[in-house]
Amino acid sequence: MNRKIVNSQEHQEQIFTTKRTTIYLPEHLLLHKPIKEINKAFAHTHTIIQQLKDRKSFLHLYRHFYSLLFSQHKLKGFQINVMAENRANLYKIKQLTGWSQSQVTLICFAEKIKDII
Repeated sequence: MNRKIVNSQEHQEQIFTTKRTTIYLPEHLLLHKPIKEINKAFAHTHTIIQQLKDRKSFLHLYRHFYSLLFSQHKLKGFQINVMAENRANLYKIKQLTGWSQSQVTLICFAEKIKDII
């Protein structure tokens, strides 16, 4: 049975060595340089992590992006290489919320648009 026990240290190292992943975003989101734009949007993962630390701000974030997270739009896949720091942040957000990398990426784009406006 020991062979079935997952060593968390090995699991984390494996997560941080995986570089290439597929992110699914709505087709109506127009990206001219998808890899570059997605990696730039990941800069907002720090903001999301800060909001997840407090229950009140997490609930506000969840309510604000609920329709965005669970919408049924047609999706388009983008294969990208995610930088190490961004992979760590995506993993942390997934541990805290259970959201997929694609959902977190969509929230990052929404945060990016909010900063521009």
